[in-house]
Amino acid sequence: MYNLTRDNSAISRSCCSGRTKCILGLVVWSVLLSLSCNQTKVASIGRQTIQIVDIKLHQQNLKKKKKKKDEKMVLSLLPPNIAYDAEQERHALQNTWWDTLDLGWSSPPSQWLLDMCSEVVAHFNQFPSFKERDPKKLKFLPTFPTGDAAHAVCTVKVVQIAAASINAKVYHHAGSHLGAVMHGRPIQWDNNVDLTIELQKICDFEKICWGNGLEVHLSGVVRLRCVRGFNALKWALKDDYIG
Repeated sequence: MYNLTRDNSAISRSCCSGRTKCILGLVVWSVLLSLSCNQTKVASIGRQTIQIVDIKLHQQNLKKKKKKKDEKMVLSLLPPNIAYDAEQERHALQNTWWDTLDLGWSSPPSQWLLDMCSEVVAHFNQFPSFKERDPKKLKFLPTFPTGDAAHAVCTVKVVQIAAASINAKVYHHAGSHLGAVMHGRPIQWDNNVDLTIELQKICDFEKICWGNGLEVHLSGVVRLRCVRGFNALKWALKDDYIG
């Protein structure tokens, strides 16, 4: 006869043993599953990080492309000659142009400049700007040649003397300094000097320098001339060399 008790206990031991294996198996699978999930999370975070970096690089590239596109668009809106000038200037500034420049006067100062503004000549002898540049080279270089700089400063002196003859005072306008700050360099296409004068004296001053202008040197070749434009009065010292 089959011993049920003995077999039951054997079956019980067998079941316990199987149950232990099952529990151990479940634990192992749980651990493996947990590790797998963690790896998936890490991989997911890694992919997300890479994706974020990729997005930032993409945005930076888009900004660079937009900037170039904007520059091209601005150049396309300018008249052909100005657009060409701007491109040439940008090209010139990228080269080592300063190696090709010399300091000093391109030619000796004019006699009228020595007679009327000897202190200006003395100043630029001690602290010269650059010499004239070859028109075919460095055309758009943002420098003020020594001769032009001395001419501009002497013009200011003559304007002050002429203004004093009608009891007017001339002041150096802050716009000159602000313009230099804004551009961060001399303005190569604008070599004038900004001055202010009392508004009620404008008409009187205009009468002095209008038309052929005011003769300011014994040689008769140098005149202070002026023209009215927009909201300003433009003064200039004209001689037979400058025209």
